[in-house]
Amino acid sequence: VEIPDPLGGYTVTSIAPGACGGSSTINEVVIADTVGSIGKMSFAYSSGIKSVKLPAGLKEIGEGAFYQCENLWTISIPDGTAAVGNNAFALCSNLTAVTAPNSSVAFGQAPGLRIYASWGSAAQIYAETNNIGYEELIHVKVNGNEIVFDQPCITDTENYRTLVPMRAVLESLDG
Repeated sequence: VEIPDPLGGYTVTSIAPGACGGSSTINEVVIADTVGSIGKMSFAYSSGIKSVKLPAGLKEIGEGAFYQCENLWTISIPDGTAAVGNNAFALCSNLTAVTAPNSSVAFGQAPGLRIYASWGSAAQIYAETNNIGYEELIHVKVNGNEIVFDQPCITDTENYRTLVPMRAVLESLDG
């Protein structure tokens, strides 16, 4: 599902509570850059969701917004997000990677979860406090502009290399 802008001639600034909850047919969510808030339980219990592209200007993710989206495996919370509600991503049993640069985060019962965040951020403190795997966020710039990835860069310490999702890099180069 794509949340477009405009919709019916109106700018989309938020997603209503429970708007798409309980769907088994939605497998990807792309949200317009004008959306600043995602309401409580907006996509909760949507078992088919595998990926979510959150907008760069997102300020708030409501309580339980993606609760029990059991097939969601990675999420990247934009840098300016000020609030992530309780249990926003709880019971996402296949969630293995979270990028949360400066946000506090709310996760529960996601075995194998790893949080990618800036050192000293609320996300890093949350990871350490709750015994969740943590890795410092890798920043990539192209022509002086930082690239925002929909999934985290991975450090392969065994082979001394960093793996970067190429799509965002190529798109920033108009590729």
